[in-house]
Amino acid sequence: MSPCVRDAVLETLQGHTKLLSELLPERIEELQGSVDALRFLREFVGPSKPVVVRGDVAVARWPALSRWKDQAYLNHALRDVDVTVALTPDGLADAVSADGAFFMLPAEAKLPYRTFVDMLRRQRPVVYLQKQNDSFASEFGPISGDVGRLPWADAAFGGASNLDAVNFWQGRAPTKTSWHRDPYENVYVVLRGSKRCRLLPMTDGYRLQIKPYRQAEWRYENDTFSVHPCESAGREPVVPWSSMQPCSCVDGIQRPRRCASCTTLADHPPKEVTLNAGDVLYIPAFTYHELVHDPVDDAGADESASSSTIAVNFWYETQYGHHGFATATTFDRLSAL
Repeated sequence: MSPCVRDAVLETLQGHTKLLSELLPERIEELQGSVDALRFLREFVGPSKPVVVRGDVAVARWPALSRWKDQAYLNHALRDVDVTVALTPDGLADAVSADGAFFMLPAEAKLPYRTFVDMLRRQRPVVYLQKQNDSFASEFGPISGDVGRLPWADAAFGGASNLDAVNFWQGRAPTKTSWHRDPYENVYVVLRGSKRCRLLPMTDGYRLQIKPYRQAEWRYENDTFSVHPCESAGREPVVPWSSMQPCSCVDGIQRPRRCASCTTLADHPPKEVTLNAGDVLYIPAFTYHELVHDPVDDAGADESASSSTIAVNFWYETQYGHHGFATATTFDRLSAL
């Protein structure tokens, strides 16, 4: 392809980003308390717009919101439970390594929940409960009754028949989730602590410097990490992933942004929101997002597990899957050019 054609493709993509930034609200919209399912479908699911619900009335009735504040409660309830723990040297799981050589999968170990809690206090190695594929049902049965459902999300997405997974997350800094997207309607609920989320439209992949990376996994033995390239049929699988490291600076209102990610995306910054206990974030299918612990939130926090953040998220089958998948795929191909 000639340079002039490549420049024309890039100019088209940049024009699309500029147009979206002008049409969409400057900040993620917020609702308070109750949510009407029809309004949610019309104003957010249909146009693929994220929204935050503060103080959701359904979540306010979940026992988890009060019970999970007490780490002792969880320790007792999960005393006989083994959980899948992700271990990394730096908190980057399912992300490009700091040296840019590989897409790294975490080391994983099946450990008693109390062992995870003890490791979480030290964070050496960095541990995170981040198993997906319906981890809440498969590994957290004793506390499953502490979490209810979101009637407005069920009504919008078809309820249990379209609910693919409910996942449980627990971790603290320096764990981060790098830029990625999911083929699900994602409803993310923080139940303890806080998380900072940044979002970009599904069409902005070209800005995230997505490249093919050889896949590898961390191995953890005798208190030492080592890198092991993954092999499939004699070949190392390749994963397309953003080469940007997750954001490492706090809200721009509080101090200037300095990290490479923020500098690169400065022309049209990602939408950003901090979620606290009881807050719900709807992330439309195929929307790029990253989640990080804000350094300000952890400043002065003790090293107990109670300072960790806990969340659950609901993955519903996408209601506009064909359109969303086709749009995302088309823009991926344009970005590759």
